[in-house]
Amino acid sequence: LDDLWLGQMHSLSLSSDYYVRAAIYELNRKDTDAAAKRAAHAVNLNPENVGARVLYGGILDSRGETDAAMNQIDAALALDPENWQANYNKAVLLEKSGDEAGARDYYRKTLEVRNDHSRSRRLLANSLMRAGDYSAAAREFQSLREALPEESQLFFWEGLISKNSATIPPCRQPFPVLRPLWWVLF
Repeated sequence: LDDLWLGQMHSLSLSSDYYVRAAIYELNRKDTDAAAKRAAHAVNLNPENVGARVLYGGILDSRGETDAAMNQIDAALALDPENWQANYNKAVLLEKSGDEAGARDYYRKTLEVRNDHSRSRRLLANSLMRAGDYSAAAREFQSLREALPEESQLFFWEGLISKNSATIPPCRQPFPVLRPLWWVLF
C-alpha cells in the first residue's frame, strides 16, 4: 500500500458523504441495522449534513423509531427549510402520527419547493378528501392529471370526489386512453 492510497482512505473515513453512501448500500442489501449505524455515523461526523439527517430519519422511521426520526427531520429542516425531501418526510411522519392538518401543511411546502413531486400531491389530495375539502382535493387531482395524463386511476379519484361534492362536475371522459379502442370491442 502506498501513502497516497492510505491518505485517500483516511480522508474517506472522515467523510460524512462516504457514510451516507455506505448507508444507502446497506439499505439496498436490506440491512437496516447496518444502514442505521452508517447514517448515524454520517450525522455524527457532520451534523450539518441535511441529506444524512433526512436519510437517517427515514431509516429510523422504517425501524419504527418515529420520535427519533422526527428529531432528525426537524434538525434537517432547521438547517434547510427548503429541502423538499425533509418537508415530505415531515409530512409523512405527521400523517402517521395522526396530525392530518400539519401533514397537509408540509405536503404543500414540499410542492412549493418541488412542484413536480406527484406523490406529495397525491397524498395531499387524499388528505383533503378525508378532511371533506373536496374542491381543494379536486384541484390537486386535476394538477396530477395534467402532469400524468396516462394515469387512469386519477379519473377514479376525480369521479369519487364528484360523487361526494355537488359543486364539482363529474368526469367528462373516463379512461380517454381506452376510448379510441371501444369501436374495436363492439
